[in-house]
Amino acid sequence: MAVLFAQDFTSATARRRQVASGAVRELGRGIWTDEVDDDPAEVVSRHWRTIVGATMPGAVITGRTGFDLHPVDGQLFVSHSRATPLSLPGLTVYPDGRGDWRSPDDI
Repeated sequence: MAVLFAQDFTSATARRRQVASGAVRELGRGIWTDEVDDDPAEVVSRHWRTIVGATMPGAVITGRTGFDLHPVDGQLFVSHSRATPLSLPGLTVYPDGRGDWRSPDDI
């Protein structure tokens, strides 16, 4: 059971066939899962690290969620150059739109 991205499919046609057959469900733009029997919000809750890591490489958790290092009340704030929020079932990731402000000692 996994979260899938466009590169995980052999082609767009293969992806469309899997979605049409019910083997795969879309979670958000460019993000799918083969955990079709589970609630989409629960799937996102289990795999949010993988999703954020793949869609916003190098992002650092900041702001109100920086102390907890996980989403709080369905929100996650990150430092990343992306300008638009990522909306998923049960989670919205808010990037700050800045460049790379990471320090070598950031974890």
